[in-house]
Amino acid sequence: AQAEKDRLAKEAAEAQAEKDRLAREAALKAQAEKDRLAKEAAEAQAEKDRLAREAALKAQAEKDRLAKEAAEAQAEKDRLAREAALKAQAEKDRLAKEAADAQAEKDRLAREAALKAKAERDRLAKEAADAQAEKDRLAREAAKPNQTIEEKVSSIETKFNVSNKVLDNYKREIAQKTKNSDNLIKRLDSIVKVRELDLQAYISENDPNFKAGPQKFVSTSQQNAQLNAIKNEITANKKVFDDLIIDFESANRRRLEELKKNGVSDEEAKQLNQYYDSVINDLKNKKQQYIQFEKIADERIKKVNADKEEERLKRIKRAEYSNEQERIEDDKKSIEAIKNSTSQSSNSTNTENGEQEEPVSNDISIIKKLNGVESGYYLVLGKFKNTSERDAFVRQVVAGGGTSVTLFYNIYDATYYVYIDKFEDLSAAMKGLQARGTKTYNKRMSVVKVE
Repeated sequence: AQAEKDRLAKEAAEAQAEKDRLAREAALKAQAEKDRLAKEAAEAQAEKDRLAREAALKAQAEKDRLAKEAAEAQAEKDRLAREAALKAQAEKDRLAKEAADAQAEKDRLAREAALKAKAERDRLAKEAADAQAEKDRLAREAAKPNQTIEEKVSSIETKFNVSNKVLDNYKREIAQKTKNSDNLIKRLDSIVKVRELDLQAYISENDPNFKAGPQKFVSTSQQNAQLNAIKNEITANKKVFDDLIIDFESANRRRLEELKKNGVSDEEAKQLNQYYDSVINDLKNKKQQYIQFEKIADERIKKVNADKEEERLKRIKRAEYSNEQERIEDDKKSIEAIKNSTSQSSNSTNTENGEQEEPVSNDISIIKKLNGVESGYYLVLGKFKNTSERDAFVRQVVAGGGTSVTLFYNIYDATYYVYIDKFEDLSAAMKGLQARGTKTYNKRMSVVKVE
């Protein structure tokens, strides 16, 4: 019984000990959990504080970034405003300079016109004075008692009882035929001038720079009929001149033979011969002048026809493109292809030895109203009627280092203008022309103004 009591007491003590141990463990666990929760709460607070600091820093950084961007935007706005002001002032100065240059050019042209007008007045005054002096000289000579050659010839013929009626008749007939020929030549010249005016009007139909008055319409067939009729008359008239020359020479020979039979002296025969020769030579010279004028008129007609045919071909060439933009695009592609496929070479950059460089010319061509071409002064290297010659020249320029070469097309003369640079004002363009250097493709550089 005591042993059982002791065992129960022991078990009770052990149970108490276990209970105490569990209580301690529970207390320890509770404390550990409390510490853990306290630690986690502290860490959560620390994390919260860290996030709060980071959020504050980010907010401040974003605020600073926005402030910096606003400052930079303001600075850019100020810079653009300054640039715009500078450009506006530069444009204002350029326009003022151009206006001054234009006024200077206007003044120069006015001075030149005044000088030319004065020179023309002086020339006309001198011619009038010379004409008066010649008139006075002839009057003085006419007042002299010396006989004229006609009077001397008439005196010789009267002396030897040879009538000069035949000679007088010939001279009257020559005067009449000469007058007829002069009228024919005037009519021929009038028809040629009409053809030339028609050509000018035809060529300038689409040119806004050309201003012509109203033209009287005459058909080409009517003009050709008039021309052929006059040329037939001229041919017949030349035959009349030939017959006159033959008859006059034959009559003179007979007159001289008659005078020699009547005892005319050698000196008198010489004077008669000189006079007869002067009349016949004057007749021959008149005939030759008519032949020469007819030849010149034919050449002028041929030139009119050739120029009209050239203009017709130009119009056909302009019509090959469905529109102007298509041609411009094709030209751009051709130039770009040449630049991409052509390498630069040092062998063709300078003017060849012995080859004369073209002198710099101050003459400036002016072209108005070209669609798609900006106004300005262009340094033109060459002008070409066909694309093959144009492309060959552009290759030469690119090979010589002129990689900025380009072109524009003048529809009024169907010509490509290949240029190397463009300037806003004349003085800059002339400086560029003066500084063209010795490159081969610069030999014929000139300034062309597009308005």
